[in-house]
Amino acid sequence: MRDEPLQFARRALGVDPWQKQIEVLEALRDGERVTVRACHGVGKTFIAACAALWFLFTRKPAIVLTTAPTERQVRQVLWRQLRALHRNAKWKLGGKLHLTQLDLGEDWFALGLSTNEPDRFQGFHSEHVLLIVDEAAGVHEEIFEAVEGILTTEGAKVLLIGNPTTQSGYFYRSHRSASWRRVHISALESPNLLAGKTVHPKLVTRRWVEGRREDWGESSPVFQSRVLGEFPDVGDRSLFPLRWVEAAQERVLEAAAPCEIGVDLARFGGDESVAYVRRGPVVVAGDYWRSLDLMESAGRIIALIREHGPSAVKVDVIGLGAGVVDRLAEQGQPVIGVNVAHAARDSEQYERLRDEMAFGLRERFRTDDIQIPSKDAKLMAQLTALEYGFTSRGQRRVESKDDMRRRSLPSPDRADALALAFWVPPTPELEPPAEGRGVRPARNANWYGVETPWGPKP
Repeated sequence: MRDEPLQFARRALGVDPWQKQIEVLEALRDGERVTVRACHGVGKTFIAACAALWFLFTRKPAIVLTTAPTERQVRQVLWRQLRALHRNAKWKLGGKLHLTQLDLGEDWFALGLSTNEPDRFQGFHSEHVLLIVDEAAGVHEEIFEAVEGILTTEGAKVLLIGNPTTQSGYFYRSHRSASWRRVHISALESPNLLAGKTVHPKLVTRRWVEGRREDWGESSPVFQSRVLGEFPDVGDRSLFPLRWVEAAQERVLEAAAPCEIGVDLARFGGDESVAYVRRGPVVVAGDYWRSLDLMESAGRIIALIREHGPSAVKVDVIGLGAGVVDRLAEQGQPVIGVNVAHAARDSEQYERLRDEMAFGLRERFRTDDIQIPSKDAKLMAQLTALEYGFTSRGQRRVESKDDMRRRSLPSPDRADALALAFWVPPTPELEPPAEGRGVRPARNANWYGVETPWGPKP
């Protein structure tokens, strides 16, 4: 079955790939370099695991190397599939199977590597070598440069798979090069969508696609990547590139002080109220609700305060927010009312406080100083959809919620709440406390739209 990967999958592994998965296997059979850009939930990692076992068990000696941007992706994604296929195979495949290693003999093995050290990919040479790169858009350029050295033998092959997240890098260039066999998989091509019903429960469904269309909008970069399997059509004015946001979802940082909450409250019936709790660089909790009831919103925020004990709760005061701030202040909570429409502190660089806050958050993503929930798909979509422009004075300006609605995109409520959670307000000029009050900002202080009730009103 050396030249029959489909038959190996069916007869040896006992699985039946669908048409696009077959296309991947046949491209790898016939070519040396195969690159696959695919949407979410179409079994791209599954078929890569099938390819790894086919190559390893039909050649001797042979080396199969797999890598991905993080150790978790190596261990829990591709190798989890590989271990399951090996364990449940119709034929007894043999070998010593470990967490990320399968040994068949001298110079005959498969190995999963996750590293930012290119030197670790040196020294692997065999008559037959297969390199599989999972989530290839997130792998550093230096790694690709290093693995070129192990692909010099005549029997060497490479398979790149992943969501297309950015119009740059090795993975993107592979889909623009005639030297690669290129495969594209869209959710619209999956068996469940073509059949009009769920015929394969492990693959993407029409319900999921329509839900993402409603939540993200068709012009959202994350919809283009995760649903259509296309490189997102974004320009130089994307505020949060998709690859930055995905990295923040995968990142593991230490939660530390300060603990703070950012709250963006709904202004219209269709909008969402959002609260995020962060400890240092890590978002540890979130709450989302659709209600314009002031008391309900205040109650939900107080529940978060009791659970997490924050040092500050920053609430956008526009619309419903002003009443919620007053209610929280009456309860003696550490609330800070923030008018994001106020002028920015650095008025030469930014038009409004909201713009300054958004670019401060952007810097955290750029410098790898933030960890966000991996399952918060709405937050990802809102961040990656945001664009910025310039005023006539050259100030940077983030597009408004109205601008996004005109682009048929949802209101960025979660993105705004995240920016509030990570924003550090300036220290106000203080006046001595009046009887029955806590210390408050001086009445004539120009404090950039921040209103801070430091104690209960009399």
